[in-house]
This record gives sequence, structure tokens and C-alpha cells, in this order.
Amino acid sequence: MTISVNIILNMAFSVVICFGIPIIGMVIVSKKSKYMVGAFIAGCISFFVMQILIRIPLVQLVMMNADFKDTWLTKIAIAVILGLTAALFETAGRLASMKWLITDKRAGYYTAVAHGLGHGGIEAALFVGINYIIYIVIAIGLARVGTDAKLFSLFGATQQQVLIEMFTETNPILFLVGGLERGMVILFHVGMSVIMMTGIIKKQAGRYFLYVVGIHTLLDTTTVILGYLGANYWLIEVFVGLFAVLSIFIVWSGEKTLEDHLETTDEAEEAVKEGY
Repeated sequence: MTISVNIILNMAFSVVICFGIPIIGMVIVSKKSKYMVGAFIAGCISFFVMQILIRIPLVQLVMMNADFKDTWLTKIAIAVILGLTAALFETAGRLASMKWLITDKRAGYYTAVAHGLGHGGIEAALFVGINYIIYIVIAIGLARVGTDAKLFSLFGATQQQVLIEMFTETNPILFLVGGLERGMVILFHVGMSVIMMTGIIKKQAGRYFLYVVGIHTLLDTTTVILGYLGANYWLIEVFVGLFAVLSIFIVWSGEKTLEDHLETTDEAEEAVKEGY
């Protein structure tokens, strides 16, 4: 079976993005503090529990049992509900994991970055990275020995047909787009974690919770609506890219904001201890 080498290369590059950004990011921030691994794990746990264990099963249950009319109003309503629930569940998990799993002593700019890398990293791994690794193995097997490939033979007839059509009819660039989008979303989650940590440290968690929910809902809802409209995938990626750029600015400016506030807080606490 003839499978474009570009498909395999693009999937491989996407895998590198999905796993590489979190790993490289952790190598960098780990030099700043010994608490980074714990913050990274907290980010992973928050996403896995709130999305994989709770929200996604609930959404699937509702979608399977609901009788929606095929109208634009219904589609927009579904987009808003999907975007808002994703934002609420993920932000609730972000806030809870930061407050319960990251102690006050360890809370700060770099733990926020590590938390975001964990949150975005596990999402990228579960939704794209691991799947692409499996697809790469299947694609190589199909290209070498055809449909007798061992891993391919484990799938049912319907799934096999879907895989064959995916490898032979899909534009190879789309396998790269998947990885690029995950990379941008990882940056987005780092930015959202920095915002949430800022709220916690400033003792304004409620207000900053709403900021994160609002930004997250806007991103998710708009991308779903653009998909309904049949928008070109590059337009959707440019839109996601704008949020990634915003997140980079948030991360860049967040270091000074968080560290300055922590220094002011530490000085105030010392003054209280000394009786001023």
C-alpha cells in the first residue's frame, strides 16, 4: 500500500511538538526551583480528572441521549455550551490543584508555568501525541506489508477502512496542523495558569477565575463555530495562534507581576513579625 512519507514525517513532527514543548519547558523551569515536578504533576492531574474522568463522559452521555434540532441556533448553543463547560471544568481543576497541591511556600511564577506545561502537555499527549505514535506504527506497517500488518489486523473491518482512508485520502499537512495547534494550546494553558496563580497570590482568586473562564470560553466556542462554518483550517489555526501570542505576553509579563507581589508580601510579613 502506498502511503505518503509526508504523512509519517508530519505525524512524527507533531509528536515531537506534543512531547517536546512540555519536556523542554520543564528542563528550563526546573533550573529555577526544585518544586517544578510537583507543579507539573498537579497540572496533569487537574486536566485528567476534570476532563477525562468527569466532563467528557458527561458530555458524551448528554449528546447520546439528547434530540437536538439541526438548526444554526442549536449549533451555536452547542458551541457555547461546549466552550463554557470546558472552560469551567478546566479552570476549576486549575484553581483546585493550585490551592490544594501547591503549598503557599511553593506558589509562584515558575510553579504556575510548570502547572500550565503539565495541563497542556497531558492534553496534547492524550489527544494527539499518543494517537499519532500508534498511527505512525500502523502507517509504516501498511506501507511495508500491507493489510497483513500485525497492529492493523487488531482493528475491526470498519476501523480498518477508516484508517486506510485517513492515510490515503487526507491532506498530509493536516497531520502537521494537529501538532502545531497542540503546541499553541500548550502555550495557552501556561498563560492561563499564570493568570490563575496571580489571582491566588493576590488573594483575588474569584476575579481571576472569571478572567480565565472568559478567555477560555471565547477560544473554544469560536473555534467550534468556525468549524461549523466550514472555515479553512489555516484560519482556525491563525485564530488559535492569536491566543497563543496573548499567552506568551501574559507569561512574559507575569514573571515581574508575580515576583514583585511576592517580594512585597514577604516584606510585609517580616515587618509584622518584627513588630512594625
